[in-house]
Amino acid sequence: MKLKDLIRHAEFKILTLVSGKSGLDRGVKWTASVELITHAEFINEHDLVFITGFVVNNEISLLQMIYSIYQQKASGVVIATGPYIQKIPDSVIKFGNDNDFPIFSMPWDVKISTVTHALAEHILFDKIPYEEEINAVLKEYLLRKEDDDLSNNARNMLNDNALLSFKSARVILFAINSHPVMPVKEALPNDSLVKETIIYKLNDHINRLYYLTTLPVRLDDRIVYIITNESWNQYNENALLKDVLALLANLNYSQSDYRVTAGIGNFCSGIENIGSSYREASYAAKIYSKKPLDDILALRYSNVKYYKLICENNNRNSLKEYYSETLAALENYDKTHNSGLIGFLEDFFTCNCNINETGQKLFLHRNTVIYKLKKIESILKIDISCMEDLMAVWLAIAIKNVNDPAFFD
Repeated sequence: MKLKDLIRHAEFKILTLVSGKSGLDRGVKWTASVELITHAEFINEHDLVFITGFVVNNEISLLQMIYSIYQQKASGVVIATGPYIQKIPDSVIKFGNDNDFPIFSMPWDVKISTVTHALAEHILFDKIPYEEEINAVLKEYLLRKEDDDLSNNARNMLNDNALLSFKSARVILFAINSHPVMPVKEALPNDSLVKETIIYKLNDHINRLYYLTTLPVRLDDRIVYIITNESWNQYNENALLKDVLALLANLNYSQSDYRVTAGIGNFCSGIENIGSSYREASYAAKIYSKKPLDDILALRYSNVKYYKLICENNNRNSLKEYYSETLAALENYDKTHNSGLIGFLEDFFTCNCNINETGQKLFLHRNTVIYKLKKIESILKIDISCMEDLMAVWLAIAIKNVNDPAFFD
């Protein structure tokens, strides 16, 4: 919210602008109240600062205070005129005009708390549509493909908003999926509440630990964070990844119906290209969902190795066709007999095609594992002992793992 918009409201008619009219375009994020010059360092950028003059009650000390507040890039100053500062000195007025720094006077009998409370309400209510607008623009950039045109609103926001003007950034994405073992077929009575609780915990954790250039963006059951290169470099990368894993472990321990996964895209240059990092993070999250929870390497797209051949293949129809030719017969058999053989095959590959290890993981007798493999060979007309056949099926499974179910419709 800008100062010029704020003072139009009826509650702020008691403020009189005495200096710095040219600076009314300054934004206001919150309020602060200081009485000691040494406390000016605690003022945040874009704070509107209130002074009673209880301590700085002479011209020199007041001017020093105003200068210190100005140095902190505050929005402006409100001086309560009364027993301590009866009249704002000419030197202070001149400083405000010379530096386009708004200075207001306020009657002594008006409670500062009344004004700051009203100010806070206006900032918060004004923030909601602003955040919604920023979120809409960020969604457009995240979902944008290389050749897509941007809306005029997105272009204007890019030019006018410093939040969107970073040089290099990457996406960290968290996705809330139905638990692979206990899929949620129908929305539970508290389904929405469970998801919102997960998202609240995510936001609380990320905002407390990391500096974010932009707001988190909600995309259905995903929440996306954009972190600049400068911000990322403030942290030890390995420690950051371990922290993300610990957060996932905590969330997945407390939520039996859902598995929360994460993915981290590569750095890209500018907001215009953030969509590529988002797509990479999406792929990494899908691949991580098939990995053990403590697999730290699987979080990053740069570590997905051979999956990149699939993720970066722009001929999506050829991938769909290959999957259909290779696994359609097994998929149809699963649907007809509710056999879960594709899931079994995934576990077989996860266990490095080791029969004993697969049996231990799935609590199956060795002979049952062999029976299922023979059944798959019969349905697909392949020989699992043949490396070429094995790789062909593995590739089809990999295509399935990095694409949404709708991709195969």
